Amino acid sequence: SRAMVNHLIEDGHQRIGAILGSDTITTGRERHHGYLAALEEHHISLDEALVLSGQPKKESGYTFTNKLLELKKPPTAILAGNNLLAMGALTAIQEKGLVIPDQIALVAFDDLDWTALVRPAITVVKQPTYRLGAAATDLLLKRIKDNDRPITEIILKPPLCIRQSCANHETG
Repeated sequence: SRAMVNHLIEDGHQRIGAILGSDTITTGRERHHGYLAALEEHHISLDEALVLSGQPKKESGYTFTNKLLELKKPPTAILAGNNLLAMGALTAIQEKGLVIPDQIALVAFDDLDWTALVRPAITVVKQPTYRLGAAATDLLLKRIKDNDRPITEIILKPPLCIRQSCANHETG
C-alpha cells in the first residue's frame, strides 16, 4: 500500500481514501501501516474520516466508498485493500457517475483478470503468488529437516502495475 499511495501522491493526490480489511487481520493491519507510512513520508496529515476498515468484501467496499464520496471534502483517490473491496468501490464510483481517473483515482491489490479488463484498467499491486508459494515450501522443508530451526521472516516486494486508473489529477 505504501508504493500505491506514494504513486498517487506523485500523481498530485493529497486526499487519499483507504478502504481496508479489518486491523484484526494481518494484511489489513499491514496495508493500513503502509498507507500511514506513505502519508507521513510526504508530510500529509492523516484525516481519520478518509480511512474505513471492516470486512474485506465487495459489499463493504461499496458502502465505504459511498461514505467517502459523501464527505463534504471527498478524496480524489481511493486505495482498496483487496480485489473485493475494489469491486465494491468501482461499483459505487460508477453509480455516482464519476469518471476514473478524471474525477477520482482507484488503486487496489491483487492483479486478477478483471482489473486489466475494465476500462480504465485498474492500477494494482500484483501479489507474487509463485514466489510466496516457493518461499513457503522452502521454509516448510527446512522446518521438517530441523524442527528447532529459528523462525525466518521473508519479505517479498510485489510489483506495482501502473495502469490508467490513476493518471495525473489536479487537486483543487
